[in-house]
Amino acid sequence: MTLKAFQKPSSLAPDLEVLARSVTDFTQQLTKNPTIDGVLIQGIDLTAGTLKDVPHSLGRPWVGMVVTYKTTFADVIATHNPMTDSLTLPLTSNVSISCDVWVF
Repeated sequence: MTLKAFQKPSSLAPDLEVLARSVTDFTQQLTKNPTIDGVLIQGIDLTAGTLKDVPHSLGRPWVGMVVTYKTTFADVIATHNPMTDSLTLPLTSNVSISCDVWVF
């Protein structure tokens, strides 16, 4: 899902111009937030100490990730620089778990 900024029509009545400016200001805040433009990957099974490349469907290099669910206490980390690995999210954990990750 890629968010697109609001495109104001070229000519508007003065009262609609004020509304369009407010909508533009609001949508710019959303489109500048990288965490919103992401995907949830569910049911990732990780084995302790083993690297797993998890494919994502962003269509661009990933910027970061947030673990949204895990079955036990664990550290789940992305092990590579996101700019060098654009098609997969390389994850590892200190214990064997199943987790969900929001990648953006």
